[in-house]
Amino acid sequence: MILSRIRKPALSALFLSVLGLALSGCGAGSGGAPVEGSVTLDGKPVDGGTITFVSENPKVHPVLADIKGGKYALDAAHGLKPGKYRVEINWKQKTGRQIPSNDPPNTIDEEIVRIGPDNPGSRQEAEIKESGNKFDYTIVSQVNDNTRKAVGD
Repeated sequence: MILSRIRKPALSALFLSVLGLALSGCGAGSGGAPVEGSVTLDGKPVDGGTITFVSENPKVHPVLADIKGGKYALDAAHGLKPGKYRVEINWKQKTGRQIPSNDPPNTIDEEIVRIGPDNPGSRQEAEIKESGNKFDYTIVSQVNDNTRKAVGD
């Protein structure tokens, strides 16, 4: 009788430990394929933007990477599974000016959208494979009606 009382808690603890380990490896953040590449606008590296990979599968969360010095990289830990993705590139460039703000200290850095959702070049596609995922995106500005818009290749 005493032996069966000791066994049940020990078996329950073992079962919960194994279940916890199994579940911790099943999230969107668990292993996947590494992805890297570059992003340029008018032949110059984009510095400070973001690139987001949005899976065709609605159950898979989008994965975002910072673009620094024209380069981005996602390691396998970010969990990009093989498949087709929509790629969204965004970049707000600082102008060097301070503009009024409602929040203290009452000024903020002025930013202009250089690459955003309205720019055709900001939306691309990528097919992620098990390895060899290098995607370079070249975006060029085009002058239309006195405004600059980025367009894709």
